[in-house]
Amino acid sequence: MEHRDPSAFLVIINAILFQNNFNLLSLHNCIMIMNSNYHTVINNLKRKIEQIISGYEQLAAENRLIKEELNKCSEELKEYKQLNLELEEKINKLQLAEAFKSSSSDAKEAKQKIAIIIKEIDKCISLLND
Repeated sequence: MEHRDPSAFLVIINAILFQNNFNLLSLHNCIMIMNSNYHTVINNLKRKIEQIISGYEQLAAENRLIKEELNKCSEELKEYKQLNLELEEKINKLQLAEAFKSSSSDAKEAKQKIAIIIKEIDKCISLLND
């Protein structure tokens, strides 16, 4: 087996490429341009990925704040519903007491007030069951 000088091999390659209207320098330049384009594409992708991650982190933080606010509002709503029930109960008791304060001549009116109160109590019960 014969050992040849590597530079001789390059000369042969260059001669072949030159015959095809192409030289080694042009090939090298093409490779460098492609390599540069790949680096540009990769850098652009990195930048876009960083932007996406940053946007995700901002949205995740905002989402946490919104969930905290929702929990707070839910608790306040529970408290207001309970207060509303208590106030409705007081109103019903006062109306019932007022109905019994009526004189005996107002018995018919008292019965009507009691019927109204019972209907309201039934409404409250049905709301509680929902």
